[in-house]
Amino acid sequence: MALPTPTITVPLGGSGTQSLTLNNTSGAALGYRVGASGTVLMPFYEADSQSVASGFRSTIYTDPGVAGSQAQLAADDFSLASSTSVASIVFQSFVVSSQPLDFAAQTLTFSIYPDAGGVPAGNPHNQPGTAIWSFTTLPTAPGVSIVTTGSPPVTRTELNLAAAGQSLTLAAGNYWLVVNSIGTFANRVAWLGSLRGSGAFASLTVSSTGTGTWQTINPFRGLAMRLNQSENCGAAWLAAASGDSGIAPANGSAAVQLTASAGALTPGTYTTDICVASGPEGQRSLQRVSITMVVYDPENARKVPTLSNIALGVLGLLMAALGVMARRRLPRRRR
Repeated sequence: MALPTPTITVPLGGSGTQSLTLNNTSGAALGYRVGASGTVLMPFYEADSQSVASGFRSTIYTDPGVAGSQAQLAADDFSLASSTSVASIVFQSFVVSSQPLDFAAQTLTFSIYPDAGGVPAGNPHNQPGTAIWSFTTLPTAPGVSIVTTGSPPVTRTELNLAAAGQSLTLAAGNYWLVVNSIGTFANRVAWLGSLRGSGAFASLTVSSTGTGTWQTINPFRGLAMRLNQSENCGAAWLAAASGDSGIAPANGSAAVQLTASAGALTPGTYTTDICVASGPEGQRSLQRVSITMVVYDPENARKVPTLSNIALGVLGLLMAALGVMARRRLPRRRR
């Protein structure tokens, strides 16, 4: 994605706006997200549910006799080009019974597995030891944020790793995220699908005898999830006023309105780098863009001679000089 480096001129104590044009020079649509106001969570993978209303079960059952299986699980994959520290994990879901998630789920487990031939190398029910990292928590525990909106209700759950006392850094490679609840069959959790992703995801049913293997399926391109890293992007005097996330069409562009506020800053030039995470489907790569704010004092600006004022002054002096010369050349009248 081609990105300009805009300058925003702001009066002392005031604010100004500037449009940042995100030029997509590729032949595929690119999702993007902009971070501009300090330490922010920037996605290295992002696939929202958008208009998808269907989901795939991801629950270990406390009543397997009723469920007809011990567990039904879902997983989706992501890739890293370099070592990355995971700051938060987000997934979107709904409870089939329409109960609140913090009521339906006795616990939530977040797990990351290495890739094993195109499927996860294990599962949280009977192969938890194969996970690179796994964390089980109460839905109401520190670091867990649950927001439910809409009718029928859709739930956005975010695990902030630092707030939950967790730390996770992944080397470059291919991985699978599994998020599951423990609960009853009636209150099973369905992980929403997404129109973005690698083109497929994985589903597993653990039978009543404890057997089952992961299967890749593709009713949607992936599952609704977002993986974030923490980045220092922008400054306190800068914010993305509108359009901070969206889709830039193939060989097209998208606009983000930036607002710079001088606040108590003195006149001068201030520069910072904002972050733009963009990429096709769910994958995101991070770019930094230099943004400059010039703060000026309007009072001093009025006192500074402009080129036009200087030209007018010179012209006035020339005309005055010509007038004096003309008067000297006039003959004196005889009386």
